[in-house]
Amino acid sequence: MSSAPLISVIIPVYNLEKEISKTLDSVCNQTYNNLQIIIVNDGSIDNSLEVCRKYAQNDSRIVLIDKSNDGLPMARQTGLSVAKGEYIHHLDGGDYIALNTYETLVTTLCESEFPDIVLFGFYYVETDKIEKSQLYPQSVNSPLELLKHIWTTQQYNAVWQYIHKRELADQIIFDGRLNLGEDVYYTSQLVYYAKNLKFLSDSLLYYVIDNESMSRSSYAEEKVMSLLLLSELMDKFMSDKPQYSELKFELLALRLQSYATIILGGYLEKMDEMVLEFIAAFKKYPQLKKTGVIKRVSKIITLYDKSRLLYHIMLKYYRIKGKIR
Repeated sequence: MSSAPLISVIIPVYNLEKEISKTLDSVCNQTYNNLQIIIVNDGSIDNSLEVCRKYAQNDSRIVLIDKSNDGLPMARQTGLSVAKGEYIHHLDGGDYIALNTYETLVTTLCESEFPDIVLFGFYYVETDKIEKSQLYPQSVNSPLELLKHIWTTQQYNAVWQYIHKRELADQIIFDGRLNLGEDVYYTSQLVYYAKNLKFLSDSLLYYVIDNESMSRSSYAEEKVMSLLLLSELMDKFMSDKPQYSELKFELLALRLQSYATIILGGYLEKMDEMVLEFIAAFKKYPQLKKTGVIKRVSKIITLYDKSRLLYHIMLKYYRIKGKIR
């Protein structure tokens, strides 16, 4: 592989006329130039497309795709279909990267004999603060260990936290029904097919958190169905793999973390069904009570099973404290 590999940067855009310039400036002004910049306008109804057109007119590296709105997973798939790079980076519109991001990553690629995936740190950016992301534990040093880590912890895992070899994506299955959890589905498949990984301690990306976004609002039926579907899709993906039995616990933890996230989102209509599965799982694997996001709901789950009165008191308390939306 060349010491200056082409990196395809895929940027989905939906109604980001005020934010997308910062994203595109951070990519177009990189200290590393061998880039294919793929902008996928996913049916924006504001002036996002016009802003992106101006950038495309001024930078020959930009490929601008205008399509009808079909959701984030399909926008990323569209970008991949025209990607020519040896490595892929997915960058969400609205976020931005350090100006030496790709130079740093290419240096790492050359020094590490071109691993399949290079993961890096990032910053959480909110209105009044910037916070550094958590580093992966040193025990996570192989694709299998990374899969276990993704499925059993609360550590943030997003598609923009790494670059990966283009050919890894050839076997990826996309599902347009996922509007929440699509990053875990995509990343898990990539990691499964990867042979080697490289972890960087450098924080290279700025993840801009919108305090008014849907991700922080109460969970509607659509988001609940997406989380339930994620678990189903991951189980189906792994079911014919030789590691399936070895990863049974982690897959169960993934499903229960989806349930816990649904509960914390304030969607309690399926509480009876979820509690039954939680209680059965806790009996078989007591450590699940302290696993990932599950530990945030384990007390209320136990109360629901033993005393509905105490459960409703605790539920009210959790809502007052903002633990449940």
